[in-house]
Amino acid sequence: MAEIESVPWNSSLTLIFSRSKDIIDDVMRNHPQSEKLEGYICRL
Repeated sequence: MAEIESVPWNSSLTLIFSRSKDIIDDVMRNHPQSEKLEGYICRL
């Protein structure tokens, strides 16, 4: 697995995968509307 993987899902959703918690924390801090995938799935 790469350090980070970005998967454009549709025009309003992009999935970001990383084993590094620091990278995910940085992405979430810099993109305030981001959320963890588990939370998104639970709302469906």
